[in-house]
Amino acid sequence: MKKIGLVLLALLGAACLYYIAPILILVSIGLMHFAHNAPDDARVDEYLQRDLKEYCESRMGRPVAVHYAFLREGPTQSGIAYPKYYVWVEIVSNGKRIGQGAVRVAAIKQERFAVTDYFDQETIRRSPEALDRVFPHSVAEAARARAGPGRHLPAAAF
Repeated sequence: MKKIGLVLLALLGAACLYYIAPILILVSIGLMHFAHNAPDDARVDEYLQRDLKEYCESRMGRPVAVHYAFLREGPTQSGIAYPKYYVWVEIVSNGKRIGQGAVRVAAIKQERFAVTDYFDQETIRRSPEALDRVFPHSVAEAARARAGPGRHLPAAAF
């Protein structure tokens, strides 16, 4: 009976090593990847402003100002992908709003953000389900609410 108990204990230990150790390693890699890519909280606004402005100027073909509000606070990490942030951006030129929409950005090497997806307000109104392929459900819902008729960011959101 003692032998059977020892064998079962050995099998349980082997199973833990075989199944649980890889999971722990992947979680550790994900956490290290997150820490390696997400900027310090103090730098998020600076980098987001800079990189959203650059993206929007390239997209619009002229100098713009950008204002943003988070659709979800803080980054989202999925596996070993770059940490993602979700924002609603308003694009302004010469004091007039010329565009707005939902944006997903990836934090890269603690020093920049890359826009991975941009859905302008009209696209969201026309095809609200398009957000569901890219954004988590709660973020897509928040973006659809912002895209409603005549919606814009209140000044307090900046």
